[in-house]
Amino acid sequence: MKQADTKQVKTNLNTSECLIKGLKSMSNSLFLLVFFVLIYFFCSANTKHYKPNNYQGFKKIKQDSLSIKDQEFGTFTDPRDGKTYRTIKIGKQTWMAENLAFKTKEGTWAYENNESNVQKYGYLYTWEAAKQACPSGWHLPSDEEWQQMEMFLGMAKADTGLSGFRGNIGWKLKKPTGWHSKQKEGGTTGFDALPGGLYSFEDSTFNDMDYNAYFWTNTSPKAEFVWERDLFDTFNEISRNRYKKTYGFSVRCVKD
Repeated sequence: MKQADTKQVKTNLNTSECLIKGLKSMSNSLFLLVFFVLIYFFCSANTKHYKPNNYQGFKKIKQDSLSIKDQEFGTFTDPRDGKTYRTIKIGKQTWMAENLAFKTKEGTWAYENNESNVQKYGYLYTWEAAKQACPSGWHLPSDEEWQQMEMFLGMAKADTGLSGFRGNIGWKLKKPTGWHSKQKEGGTTGFDALPGGLYSFEDSTFNDMDYNAYFWTNTSPKAEFVWERDLFDTFNEISRNRYKKTYGFSVRCVKD
């Protein structure tokens, strides 16, 4: 074989080796890509968002008209720590327009134990702590007091005693900003609910910030259960459910 032919063979071999190495590199990169995609979907599928049994998925928010002529805004300063809360009158009731942020001796958590979350979302409370957390002149609302507000906002009386999602008034209680879906609807009452999430004692985890808001009532129909209210990101109803006392929820105080 001539010298030129020998060089050509070597060149061809080097080219083949280069192609093989390139294919192997691409194969490894593709494997890593597939691996990370699978990990992402696995983690997403296992993220816990607590939903009642009759949850039907997201619905398109549909607004309706609401005019509250006797709406009154105000403020209240908690003498225990000097924090000032916005207040709103809805019907004959005066509610705090912010989640309670008073830290009791026990039974309170900042979401993910990060105190910077308290300014926006308040604390998450055990039910026992929630019953004692409101300042003098205010209290944790009963299931019946929530029903009174719901009826004033347009829910049929027959629907107020139902479990699960009911009434087209949930969006009226939400703050127009601060939710995961970035929806612009809501806020017609000034109640300004925000998705502060929850704390689960059973597995010591925080869940649902930016997605769901959960509020205790002081009504316990059975020893281990309590009526609560929750609002979901893109759901326009408000949910009424019995939850175990093994959670930490937000608190909205109502005036005595």
